[in-house]
Amino acid sequence: LHPERRQRSLLYEALSTAAMHARTFLPFKGIHTGQNICLVASGPTAKDYQPLTDTIHIAVNASFRMQSIPFDYIFVHDIHNRPTILKEMAKYRPDKCKKFFGIAREHTFNTDSTCPESDSIAAQALRYRKGADSYELPLDISTYPLPSFGTVALPALQFALWTNPKRIYLVGCDCSSGYFDGSKDDGRLVANHNRIIRGYQALKRFAHKWYPDTEIVSINPVGLRDIFPEHPTV
Repeated sequence: LHPERRQRSLLYEALSTAAMHARTFLPFKGIHTGQNICLVASGPTAKDYQPLTDTIHIAVNASFRMQSIPFDYIFVHDIHNRPTILKEMAKYRPDKCKKFFGIAREHTFNTDSTCPESDSIAAQALRYRKGADSYELPLDISTYPLPSFGTVALPALQFALWTNPKRIYLVGCDCSSGYFDGSKDDGRLVANHNRIIRGYQALKRFAHKWYPDTEIVSINPVGLRDIFPEHPTV
């Protein structure tokens, strides 16, 4: 794009993000103050998790299929040739679970990773925009895009902090190969391992600065060893 057109496009996107995120995230600011949240990703160790009681549960991607856990929220922004998963999400606890469908690649013709607006409407999902990686994570997610560092768990974690809980448990955030249901991945997680770890390290610094009263605990960590306080099992 011509520099002026590029600048204008970035301005329009920033205005769009601010309007979108105000609708999506402002109602949840501080909503879980004093509560515990468990973020459940799709890594192999998630299958060993025994659901905590009196805990808010957030699923990312396919982890909502774990039938033993009543999820309160779902985050997804990159479906990777799994279009049917959005239709499953639309039917999942429709009156009890809030869905967040991210916009990952708005200005390309790549439909393999797109969460279509039609599926978002069917799921009554809230929209958010994924942003470029940045070590300065945004405090006000109601106006800024959410950096992901190659994993939807990072936007979900930023949201969890936004709700101001007492504690956040990380489950299945393995940064390793494979999934909780025994299926295999295409190698992207291993290839992006260092990038993902840098994202978690940035979030740790962010949480220490802005949410010092929120404890983040990693359960059965694999790739996240030595980053957060660890718990072998729950």
